[in-house]
Amino acid sequence: MNKEEARRIAEEYIANELQPMFAFELAISVLKEFETCWIAVYNYRDYIENKENRRKIIGNSPLIINKRTGVLRRGVSRLPIEKQVDGA
Repeated sequence: MNKEEARRIAEEYIANELQPMFAFELAISVLKEFETCWIAVYNYRDYIENKENRRKIIGNSPLIINKRTGVLRRGVSRLPIEKQVDGA
């Protein structure tokens, strides 16, 4: 799975599952590749583009996309991203 495919999966999940719960537009701020998965971190677009702290989500969980299956799962905000990487 390449970066564009992982981004599309994460963006679709954000649009369909997360965006309806938020007042401001969400966007991916980081899309990081690991051996077995991609991890997407999202936040409010205003914060990503302008660093407006009043529009910053705190405690949002990363989105983990398995490279082999394309399945997305939500991680947890209390653990470092590196500890949530999918196994082989």
